[in-house]
Amino acid sequence: FISPKLTASATEREINAVDSEHQMRITDDFRRQLAILLVEADPNHPYHWGSGNKTSLLDDVEKQGLNIHSELLKFYDQFYSANQMTL
Repeated sequence: FISPKLTASATEREINAVDSEHQMRITDDFRRQLAILLVEADPNHPYHWGSGNKTSLLDDVEKQGLNIHSELLKFYDQFYSANQMTL
């Protein structure tokens, strides 16, 4: 993972993979319990989020006038630095 290839097509594949996993697990009992917990949780608490899907990761982002691939590159440039990583 020295030089990741953050291509637009790889970004789209990952979004599709996340969406597929989300759809497969949406009816799991644990997922349902988590959904109930999140409905009751304080919306300001940092753990107030379940999982992403294509709508939340792509469509909603584009509705905000953002390009998900550009945002990913900005995030990578800002936060992926050896001095911020630990094992």
